[in-house]
Amino acid sequence: MLSLGLYFTVGSINFSPTERADTSLSFNSHALVVLKPTAEDGEIEILKEFEDKANEKLQMPPVVKIRKDEQKVLDIDPALQGYSDAKFVFTDITYGLSNKERLVVVRDPDGTLREASMQEHCRTSQLYVPMLGRQLTPPPMFQEEYLKCKLAFCKTIADECQPFLQRFQTSKPMTPYLFEAVEKLLRYLMNRCVKPDLMKCTGPKLLSIDTKKSENLILSKNIDIGFATKRLLGETAITVTERQKLEFIHECRSMLTTMIAKLQEKSPLKQKAVRGLSSLDPCVIQHSPQLAQKRFSFLLEELNHANIINDVLAENAKKEYLHFCNLKKSELQEIFRPCDQFSDEVGLDTIYGSFLIGDANYKHLWEVIKICLVLSHGNATVEGGFSVNKSLLVENMHEKTVIAQRHIHDEIQEAGGIKNIHISKKMLDYVRGARKRYHEYLEMKKQEKSEKDKKKAEKRKLDIQLLLEQGEYEFILDRACVQFEPDDPEYHRVTQATYDHIDNCHKYETLRSTRHFGPFAFYLAWHRQIDNLILESIHTDRLDEAVALIQLFHILNPESKSASVAYSSQQVQFVQAYVKSDAVKKSMLELALQTFMELQKQRQEVEEGIQKAHLCKV
Repeated sequence: MLSLGLYFTVGSINFSPTERADTSLSFNSHALVVLKPTAEDGEIEILKEFEDKANEKLQMPPVVKIRKDEQKVLDIDPALQGYSDAKFVFTDITYGLSNKERLVVVRDPDGTLREASMQEHCRTSQLYVPMLGRQLTPPPMFQEEYLKCKLAFCKTIADECQPFLQRFQTSKPMTPYLFEAVEKLLRYLMNRCVKPDLMKCTGPKLLSIDTKKSENLILSKNIDIGFATKRLLGETAITVTERQKLEFIHECRSMLTTMIAKLQEKSPLKQKAVRGLSSLDPCVIQHSPQLAQKRFSFLLEELNHANIINDVLAENAKKEYLHFCNLKKSELQEIFRPCDQFSDEVGLDTIYGSFLIGDANYKHLWEVIKICLVLSHGNATVEGGFSVNKSLLVENMHEKTVIAQRHIHDEIQEAGGIKNIHISKKMLDYVRGARKRYHEYLEMKKQEKSEKDKKKAEKRKLDIQLLLEQGEYEFILDRACVQFEPDDPEYHRVTQATYDHIDNCHKYETLRSTRHFGPFAFYLAWHRQIDNLILESIHTDRLDEAVALIQLFHILNPESKSASVAYSSQQVQFVQAYVKSDAVKKSMLELALQTFMELQKQRQEVEEGIQKAHLCKV
């Protein structure tokens, strides 16, 4: 670890006891001067306390390597496997230990006793020995903006879609309900962003509304984003401008329009058969018998055109359906009493079958209804296999293992039992090569993890971009010092992003008089990126700082060509040696040095002229 105190000096001035004993702290871009009077013992203690606090505030963050997240396995006890599905964490609470020295171990559900990961170690240490200012989770400044608002908006939309998905996640015949349910869902989403005068249409006409055209949408500020999202968005009023809020709401509108467009594209409302199937919906028959008869005619036409039913069956079924709809209201209520549109516990096949089967007056109608009720409304049968998967699951089972076991289970069921499985030579050869395929799989997963980590790192770069653009460099670095240990990968990620932004924007003055300037200079020298800072030092007449920076560069990069040049109080020549041998921006630095020397020469001539004029007057 190397801490560098660059570009400031500490001095002291002593007063005589007869002089007034007062204390002041003076800062400028070059020097920190602490005035220490000689006074009474009580005042000396106060001054010492003041000096200690000043030194603490000016203490620079250390520059250390990133620690590796190594989890050493200490013991494996198979007897504890399955004892609990939770991890047990043990920590040393000895007083006086630093968090880095504190031992934290974890007992996994499979009986493995290991050292805690970095995340587990930091979280446990903060729980038992909390550090002032540090949080259990990184603060919002290191997280994505509007995360809570986005989650709240997504939850609002998901809560409305969930009942539809749950209702149709069954193997019972549900196609007669599909038309009304999809229209209701689509209308709900469109009411949030589409102009009210366009929402007067019904059914398939909703599909003709183009949500990609802005003239069909209400203004972004009037979008219905839900009560929870509005409340959370209001809580961000302190840190977020009105323009940023409007941008967020505009993103919500884009999400809604994209979702609506996808529903319109894939919507079953396009199909006449789906509209016709709604004629079997008990609610439509009871409350809108004329509409039901019209839709049943559509259904018969579609079935007849598809050669599923002949002309005679279609005519007879239409007559019987008309007779069925003209039954007394009390009779229809009695027939459909078991049917509840909110529960669907009793299927339509049971309801219609209990009334129509065996009745010669409705035999043709029953034939058509049987054909309609076997039409699929989704993947409920396939997804019902999840219950089978549940019986196969054990703790810590990987997704691919579940799939493999399900394949085995289905094959055994298909064969009629495990005793009926034929062990072939091909199967034996496949088992022999299992180890090789396992190693190939591990290598593939390693490559996937590496690519995923790279993408994750790219995303994290955007999280603090807003603060960087606002120039809050010292705040970011101070907050990183509190939240992370100096060897934490997150600390290095945040500080490096900040240093690079400062260097690219040439905002060196924001750190020059802070404790972070030393690590910043170290970072630039270590990565051989000191040209911009040297250029700024020359332009601001700080050639001594440029010399100090080059000396640091030589210490960290002894193999550099200019490292062999010793400094001999000739600042310009020393900088010129670096520019000639190691600089990347040679032309810019040479021009800056030439300008600097010309200014120095002019200053010297002016001073000599003033001295001559002064001597002549004397």
